[in-house]
Amino acid sequence: MSGKSPPENPESQNIAAKYHMFRKKMLLASLMVRDIIVWYKIHTSAYFEFWCRNVRLIDSVDGGKNQEETTCQLFQ
Repeated sequence: MSGKSPPENPESQNIAAKYHMFRKKMLLASLMVRDIIVWYKIHTSAYFEFWCRNVRLIDSVDGGKNQEETTCQLFQ
């Protein structure tokens, strides 16, 4: 009887386990993002192509088609 833990203990352990998993996932996500950024910096042409594609998407939403072409030509 004296060796048993209080009844609210499993709940706090569960929260701690969930927090630990959350931290693990956040670390994994940050490492993945860092690896992607490094890969794009190494492959600069791919990096600028990706950036250019994003600019095109933003501009197509805005409707500024002339701006998109000039921005992309700078990097190609």
